[in-house]
Amino acid sequence: MSGFEIIIILAVIGLLLGVFLSIASDVFHVHKPELLTKIEELLPGANCGACGYPGCVGLAEAIFSGTAEPKKCTVASDVQIQQLAAALGKEVTTDGLRDIAYIKCQGMKDDDVTKKFEYIGIDSCEMAALTSGGWKSCEYGCLKLGDCIKACKFGALSFGDNHEPIIDRAKCTACGLCVPACPKALIEIMPLKKTYMVTCSSKDKGADTRKACKVGCIACKLCEKACKFDAIHVVDNIAYIDQDKCIACGLCAKACPQKVIEFIEGPVKKKPVVKKEETGCASCGVCKPKKD
Repeated sequence: MSGFEIIIILAVIGLLLGVFLSIASDVFHVHKPELLTKIEELLPGANCGACGYPGCVGLAEAIFSGTAEPKKCTVASDVQIQQLAAALGKEVTTDGLRDIAYIKCQGMKDDDVTKKFEYIGIDSCEMAALTSGGWKSCEYGCLKLGDCIKACKFGALSFGDNHEPIIDRAKCTACGLCVPACPKALIEIMPLKKTYMVTCSSKDKGADTRKACKVGCIACKLCEKACKFDAIHVVDNIAYIDQDKCIACGLCAKACPQKVIEFIEGPVKKKPVVKKEETGCASCGVCKPKKD
C-alpha cells in the first residue's frame, strides 16, 4: 500500500470520526434551561468566588435551584440584583448602599514611620512579614508591597504617590479578595455611607506607637470622651467605632490629636430630621449651620 493510499484512508477515518462526534454532541448535549442561561447572563461574570460558589456559573445554578438568593453576589449592582430578582419572579429590597474595602493604616509616608531594617527580598507583603514581622517598627503597619493590589480583580486597588495601596471606591465591589491577601489584617469590608473610620490598627501603648509611627493612634481616649453617643471606645490601645451607634457627628475626629479618624462619605444623602425622643439627640450642636 502506497503512502498516498494511507493518507486517503486516514483522511476518510478522520472525516467519519468528525461526523460521529458531531452527531454525538447533538444527541448527548445537555441543553440548559432558558432561565438558567438568563441568570448567567445577568451575573457580572467576574468569577471572583466571593459568593462562595465556583464562579458565576456555580452561583447561577444555585440561584436557579433556589439554594441562593440574587443578593448572594456581592459584586452585582442594585440594578443587576433587581434584574435577577425580576427574572425569578421575586422582589428584592435594596437600600441603595453598598460595601467597600477600607485600609486601616495611614502610616504610609517614610517620614511618618521608623524602620527596623531595609528589606531586600521577594516583592510580597506576605514574604516580608515573615522577616521579623516586616521592615516597619510598627508590626501592625502596611508593608506597601501590593499583595492586596495583586488580589483585586477589578482594578480598584493601585499604588499611590507614597507607594501605598489606594482604593478606588467607584471600582471597589467589596468582593473581599483583598482581605485575606493582607498579612497584617488591615483591610475591612464596611458599608459605604456617612461613616467615620479609624485609620490605624496598632495595639501598642501610646509611647511605643509614637516611636514607631507619628500618625498612629496613641490610645489617649479623647475621642471616647468627646463622643456623646457611646459609639467609640479604646480597646487594646486602639480606638474602635461602633457603626450601629455612630451618627457621623464628627466630634471624635475633631478631638483626635493624631488625626487618625477619617470621614467616609457615601452616595446617599438624605435631609436630616431631628427626632429627639426616638434618637436620643444629645444636642451636641454639630448639625447646626455655621454663621458667616
